[in-house]
Amino acid sequence: MEDRSELIYENYQKVKDRVLRAGGSQVSVVAVSKRIDVDVISKVNKLGIVDFGENYPNELLEKATVLSNSVLNWHMIGAIQSRRIPSLAGVVGVWHSVSRIKELELLAANDSKSKLFLQVDYSKLQQRSGFAVSEVEQALKKGLSLSLNVVGLMTITPVVSMPERIFIFRDLYQLGRSLDLSEFSMGMTDDFEAAVSEGSTIVRVGRAIFGDREIVQGKN
Repeated sequence: MEDRSELIYENYQKVKDRVLRAGGSQVSVVAVSKRIDVDVISKVNKLGIVDFGENYPNELLEKATVLSNSVLNWHMIGAIQSRRIPSLAGVVGVWHSVSRIKELELLAANDSKSKLFLQVDYSKLQQRSGFAVSEVEQALKKGLSLSLNVVGLMTITPVVSMPERIFIFRDLYQLGRSLDLSEFSMGMTDDFEAAVSEGSTIVRVGRAIFGDREIVQGKN
């Protein structure tokens, strides 16, 4: 497999530059590394990338075990499986996708110190992932009552036009500020600049950094 670590790191720096030009001088960039080979992660980590986002518990745990001696910060950005919270506790540094009261209760019992975001659902679908806008305040109160480190709100926009995504980013920001929250996890490869311009403090970027995942891994 061709060593593309330097190219990946250059892509990461380009994303950071784009974030800066969008007005995000204090915005963190999480490199979404799902399906990326652990050797690639190790190499780009040594070049300076510290924050990595994973979608699947098993994959995150396997990578964290191999890279246990590396200085990096794991972000859980995918759906949280309640039964996996105990094993992920102490490994995950930031939970982006807390979407149920049960998850808050399990986190309180296993990991009360790590940062967490409440995921807000804007899809209006029955099989949604996240709290409805009307549920967020109560979920925040529950999290705080459990002494959890709730720092902000997160969303994954549905497949809609850019003006509609901007509306969602703006609404999430206004909702969070009304609840005295100051951090916002919103924006991915296709829309992170718009998210930054609307107040995002952390963006989750995969494709713009790693490119095609099958090529990076050398698999079909």
